[in-house]
Amino acid sequence: MRQKRRLLTILLVGIFLVSPSRAFGITPVLLKAKEFKASSPDGKTWLKVTVGESMTYQIESGGLKIIEPSKIAMTLSDGTVIPGAYPSVRSENLKPVNNTISTTVYKKSVVTDRYNPLVLTFREGYSVEFRVYDDGAATGFIQSCRGQSL
Repeated sequence: MRQKRRLLTILLVGIFLVSPSRAFGITPVLLKAKEFKASSPDGKTWLKVTVGESMTYQIESGGLKIIEPSKIAMTLSDGTVIPGAYPSVRSENLKPVNNTISTTVYKKSVVTDRYNPLVLTFREGYSVEFRVYDDGAATGFIQSCRGQSL
C-alpha cells in the first residue's frame, strides 16, 4: 500500500512538472524558452524573439546591438495583457515581401516595400508580426478572433 501511494505521488508530481498546459492551475516549471530569428533582406540586420515566461526581442545590425533584449507586451482596454505569462506559439511564418507602392504625395513616385516578416501565431488567439527592413524594424499585434490589427 505504501509503495502504491509513493508511486502515485511520483507519477502525479511528474505530470505537474512536465505538463506544458496550465490545465492544472500551475506554472509550467520545465517549459523551455523558444527562439525565433529573422534577418533583413540584405542580411545585415538581425531580429531575435524569445518566447518563454514572457516575450522579448532584440535587434543587432552590423555586429552591434541596437536593442538589448526587451520585453514586448500590450495591455488592452479591459486590462488583459498580451502576451500573458508563458505564451504558447502555435506557428511561425517567414515569407519575404518585396512590393512597390505608388504615391503622389512623396518625393518619389514609387516606393519599394521590401522586408522579411516573422509572424508568430499564439494559441491564445493573437499574432505578433515583426518586420525586418534593411534600415529598420517594426512590430504589430494582430487579434485573430476579430481579424483586426491592434
